[in-house]
Amino acid sequence: MLHKNCGWALACALFAPVQCALAAVQIEAPPAVAELLRRYLLVAAQDIDSSDPLARANFLREARREAGNLLAAEGYFSPTLQLGAGLRPVLKVEPGERAHIASVRIEFSGAIAARASAQPERMERLRKAWLLPAGAAFRQLSWDEAKDALLADLTSLDFPAAAYTLTRAEVDPAAASVEILVEVDSGPAFRFGRTEIEGVKEYPAGLPQRYGSIAPGSRYSRERLLDLQRALQNTPYFSTALVDIDTDPAQSEAATVHVRVVESTARHISFGAGYSSNNGARGEISYRQPNLFGRAWNLQSTLRLEMRHQLAFTDVLLPPAAGGFRDGYGALAESTDSNGLDTRRVKLGWLRTRTLGALETSYGLSLQRELHDVTDGDYTRRDALAANASWTWRSVDNLLDPRSGQVINLQLGGGLKLLASDQNFVRGYVRYQRYQPVGARDTLMLRGELGMTRAASSDGIPEEFLFRAGGTGSIRGYAYQSLGPREAGAVVGGRLLAIASVEYVHWLQGDWGVAGFVDSGNAVDRRGDFVARTGYGVGLRWKSPAGPLAFDLAYSRHEQKLRPHVAVAIAF
Repeated sequence: MLHKNCGWALACALFAPVQCALAAVQIEAPPAVAELLRRYLLVAAQDIDSSDPLARANFLREARREAGNLLAAEGYFSPTLQLGAGLRPVLKVEPGERAHIASVRIEFSGAIAARASAQPERMERLRKAWLLPAGAAFRQLSWDEAKDALLADLTSLDFPAAAYTLTRAEVDPAAASVEILVEVDSGPAFRFGRTEIEGVKEYPAGLPQRYGSIAPGSRYSRERLLDLQRALQNTPYFSTALVDIDTDPAQSEAATVHVRVVESTARHISFGAGYSSNNGARGEISYRQPNLFGRAWNLQSTLRLEMRHQLAFTDVLLPPAAGGFRDGYGALAESTDSNGLDTRRVKLGWLRTRTLGALETSYGLSLQRELHDVTDGDYTRRDALAANASWTWRSVDNLLDPRSGQVINLQLGGGLKLLASDQNFVRGYVRYQRYQPVGARDTLMLRGELGMTRAASSDGIPEEFLFRAGGTGSIRGYAYQSLGPREAGAVVGGRLLAIASVEYVHWLQGDWGVAGFVDSGNAVDRRGDFVARTGYGVGLRWKSPAGPLAFDLAYSRHEQKLRPHVAVAIAF
């Protein structure tokens, strides 16, 4: 009588007249392959009657088949297996010598190798980039990855219909070597043809092409297709976008570009709550309508209430125009109570933006009226019609979690009394942030800010065009916007700003890190009044889905106080 469960072996020994020899097999193998065999050698999980020669022979035959396949995938082609005796039989596995690549030969055919259109430099680069070179250990996974990488590289430019005609890894088990032969046909070189758009019903028919057009006759590039696809997916107008071409070799001279989209026309209402060390508790409600008046105008409205700051705004953002420029129009009402200064303002504005690679530019015009109070209800009015320009250059390895690179922001603006402003002024501002990796896990961050508003005095200039310092993102250890000139006991904006900051972050295991930092600087109205205020401290960092969260405890050297600060540490 055969038993499939080892738990019955005891009962068999107690009650049966013959000894039962059923047991699972124990695997003994070198560390390099032991875990692989214990996890995936299915036959070893079966019970075996080690006293039965037929059962042992059947087991060894199946074990050699399974183990041979598993070990071959890791480059071992001459394993030996021995099954010991006893109630708990041991399967000894010797994998043999691991095979290495003896030679690699990659041959090209098709347009890439044709005399009239040959690309010898590219063929040589593809050969050098092969991921499984001579001398490397052979693994099935590495073999598959090398083939995939070569074909992906070849099909990324000019040759989307490229395909393998032969891929062979010839194994010599006795020599523990593998000879690789790869033959690939590039097919014809492709050029883009006309663009066909599917799925646009509610929006203007040409809306997708506003985010990038592919010129007919230009050479095929997968990156060009992906750029357009990403641009469409990042708009508020489409929930899904797919951009590809016909890869029929007969259409290679003018391959049709297919743009398939699924529209998103739903209105959205969202609610939010939070807390910041700068403005305290926050609650907000937002509304979005992406197809205002059926013209693909994106309406965005928000009401935000904070302990020291209240804001309501409405923006209408237009789709990109020729040259990639995007126009937006907005209205804003805001109230702020900070360090004795009470400001209320309304603002109308126009802004034109464009992003080209790492450079984002914006130009705008705003008309605002600000009510300015430092004496308990005695408001003074400040009007400004200001032109502004901003240039931001981002070159970082990761926008949400930068560890290497730099970001530079330059702003220039001003207003004239002749054009509805209460004061003639010119404002300039520059901010530089550097991310420098240190070792495998640490990051050094350097930040500098300089600002100047040229004017006869700060009288009549809205706070938006002046400078204050202190708080998260500025000089930690001091209250938000608590550094600046004083007027009747309140902190007001000054015409000069200078800040420098050094921060070192050491990432621990997982998503947590620790940081140490020093911030120093000030905002003043006259150069002779400048005295640096310094804060320093330590903090925790957490890699949240929204980016690294910073929890800091900073000490203000001038005030001799400890203050907590909370922020999302993203590349501005």
